[in-house]
Amino acid sequence: MDNFHDCIESINDSFPYPDWKTIALSLKGANTAEEFLYITRDIWHNHGRVLRDVEMVSDGVKHYNDQQVNQLTLDVVLENLRSAFNVGSIIRTGECFGVNKFYFCGYTPTPDNEKVKKTSMKTDVFVDWEHRKLILPLLEELKQTKVIIAMETDKTAKNIYDIEIPKPAVLIFGNEADGISEPTRMMADMILKIPVQGWKNSFNVATAFGIACYEVFRQWTKNSKKDV
Repeated sequence: MDNFHDCIESINDSFPYPDWKTIALSLKGANTAEEFLYITRDIWHNHGRVLRDVEMVSDGVKHYNDQQVNQLTLDVVLENLRSAFNVGSIIRTGECFGVNKFYFCGYTPTPDNEKVKKTSMKTDVFVDWEHRKLILPLLEELKQTKVIIAMETDKTAKNIYDIEIPKPAVLIFGNEADGISEPTRMMADMILKIPVQGWKNSFNVATAFGIACYEVFRQWTKNSKKDV
């Protein structure tokens, strides 16, 4: 922070951004990252990229180390998702809810992808994951011990809020445009949907994941936080 203050203060009066001198004076009273971001917000918004909060914390991962995490007996399978940002968002949400394991199938980007890492906000290092080129052999394995649930907008799909989610379970989410492939749907023990009432009949896949994952979490933890 002191170095940034010295750089701004050294700018001469002919610089085409006169408020920088005012910012330099304000920085003298800034003692926290939050104060720094507030004072310099116009610079980041108008003259460069916005700093992410995690970049302002020197121990960006450290705050996880002492946190007790209760995992759900829930695995998540992503079939041929295209967007690394969607995958990163799903990882972040899944880690928050304590998803047991992620399976990235086909051409779904994995946590090795830099865009996935960026959007997951460093939660990618805390999740168990595996990449599988072929999804059907994976589902054959998982089906031996877990209920396979496909999240889709099928006419035959049942409302997720009307169903008691069995455990342990696997949630499958498909491609942003095409959804879950037909062979994968045929492997599912049940097909569930999130009810909507707008013009669009489906959510963004990362949003749908958050809604479905929360419903599983809500059902499995409403009476006890043990054995979830």
